[in-house]
Amino acid sequence: MDFVVIVLNLAAVQGLLISFFLYHKRKNHNPNLFIASHTLITSVVLFVFQFKDQNLFISKEVIRYGTFLLLFVSGPLLYLYTTYLTTERKAIDRKVILHFAALPVSVVIELLFPHTILYALDYADQPPPIDAFDRLYLLEVVLILITIVYVLISFKKVMMFDRRALNLFSNLESANLVWLRNLLAIFSVLLLIHLIDTSFDYFQIDLQWSEHIMTLGFPILIYVISYKALTQPEIFKELRNIEKSKIKPYKNSSLKDHVAKAHIHRLLSFMEEEKPYLDCNLTIEDLANSLNISRHHLTEVINKHLNKNFYEFVNGFRLEEVKQLLVNSSKQHITIVGIAFEAGFSSKTTFNTLFRKETGLTPSAYRKTMNSKV
Repeated sequence: MDFVVIVLNLAAVQGLLISFFLYHKRKNHNPNLFIASHTLITSVVLFVFQFKDQNLFISKEVIRYGTFLLLFVSGPLLYLYTTYLTTERKAIDRKVILHFAALPVSVVIELLFPHTILYALDYADQPPPIDAFDRLYLLEVVLILITIVYVLISFKKVMMFDRRALNLFSNLESANLVWLRNLLAIFSVLLLIHLIDTSFDYFQIDLQWSEHIMTLGFPILIYVISYKALTQPEIFKELRNIEKSKIKPYKNSSLKDHVAKAHIHRLLSFMEEEKPYLDCNLTIEDLANSLNISRHHLTEVINKHLNKNFYEFVNGFRLEEVKQLLVNSSKQHITIVGIAFEAGFSSKTTFNTLFRKETGLTPSAYRKTMNSKV
């Protein structure tokens, strides 16, 4: 059996298992439904490739027949996964079905007007109409372009979420979607290769390298995304009351200057006296509730009047706490990582990065320098 066939059979089995676990995973259940569906369909298509005809496994007609199904659902499912992962929604909106309207519409067209587009893929005794293949290539190009648009919009949503997360969380470990952003970028490249291959194929120019990249690349990428989805923490578990209304621009804010100054005084006093930043899971909502200030007004005070985002604001206090603990004679027996965790950090990498950015020194160099001055 061909090595590629063996690899894809194993990948298909793995995909079925991953989709099963994703369907039954409670955390991030709604977004996981979409990525699990994508993984399941990808796995089924791979199995179809094997059982349809081993000799035609690398046939462009067979591969295109399967990619049509994937192109109909890939973009919408990835987009919906990203959307429901980066926003707090209780239930899946019925309107999501509109994203898959192209599939039933194409089936209806084939039933009403047979021997049009997909007929060109059949191994019928009678030759298809002359323009059937032209329509087939046109349909494939349109589907590829639509999928690219979906993936790019998903990429933009992740970028927007990354910026929004800075005003929601004091640590970004659970809300880190760099993996999804990178994989969506790779997915865009694969789609562009698919578009180039389809264009060359129309003019009967065979790009075998692109065919192998797509045959292996798309399933592998989907399985990587699915595996990461299995391990993705629940982003909004700490937030109990996400504001769904549009936040008004600060220039139209109802917050008066004297009220803002009072909020700042209370905020800074609370941070210094109560030290809520020692909680590594502190969120903007937790702090707003403690101060009895609306989350929107607290965000405005930090952004506009203190010129920081919530992430910078809280971690600034944590860094100051670390600096004090590093030179504290009673803390010399504690490791630097232990001190960082004691100060509210939950990631060694994040702590080291922020500390070096703040001081220009590594934590160990800072401790040695400061102790030498004592």
